[in-house]
Amino acid sequence: MTQLLDELRLRADAVSGALVVLGLVWFSRRWAKGNELNRGLFEDSLWYGIIAALAAGRTVWIVTEAPNLYRYPLDLIRIQSGVDFPTAVTAFALMGWWRSRKGRSAVAEFTGLALLLAAAAWAALCLFRQDCYGRAGPYPFAVPFAQFSEPRLPIGVYEAMLLAAAGPLLLSLRLKPPALLWAALSALALTEFLMEFGRVGGISRFTSSWRWGWLVLAGVTVILSFVANRRSPPMGESGPFSTTPSSSTLASTIPREKQQ
Repeated sequence: MTQLLDELRLRADAVSGALVVLGLVWFSRRWAKGNELNRGLFEDSLWYGIIAALAAGRTVWIVTEAPNLYRYPLDLIRIQSGVDFPTAVTAFALMGWWRSRKGRSAVAEFTGLALLLAAAAWAALCLFRQDCYGRAGPYPFAVPFAQFSEPRLPIGVYEAMLLAAAGPLLLSLRLKPPALLWAALSALALTEFLMEFGRVGGISRFTSSWRWGWLVLAGVTVILSFVANRRSPPMGESGPFSTTPSSSTLASTIPREKQQ
């Protein structure tokens, strides 16, 4: 029975992951249309980021949690068994920052918002996976769950709401693209740090050291966001972190039919 439940949980996780990826692909196309740029620019950056996130997150998880897994080569690529989430989101952000160079500032902005969207969608899909519950808590913050006799904090729902609100909030601050990317990563890290205190057992998906690792990551990225916002050229100027790509960059990213 336990094995069957574990198999169902893994399948629910896989479906949730697939839905998140599909949502990100849709978002990349909408973002490209809104910026009047070739959607391949954002889709390529998205897939590069996903590959980097899975590779880095899986590697760190193996080193820290299952160092003897190298004896079973086929299990090395079974990401269902574990991915280090902090490493994965950091790798995704770094890949987006690297891809945003040479005037492709819209990629940095897209990457930051994609991070928040993906994390919020995954958290909201706890309703599908039936793992929204956290620690026991008082009304009105906690709600009844069928599998528990006492009300529990719907920690997944709270996490999704906070992350969903972070995107519009950061956009309203009118940060320059590289600063917005680091601010989005900081908002994600701070949210995860706070949510860990409400999860069952305190830490559910990560090692206990990462509770404070999230806080360190949030602090570092806040500093990066502040420095990037000060060093970037003013809005509309051409440059490696400008919000308006140079004419040569636009010419290389606008679809051919539009150029004609």
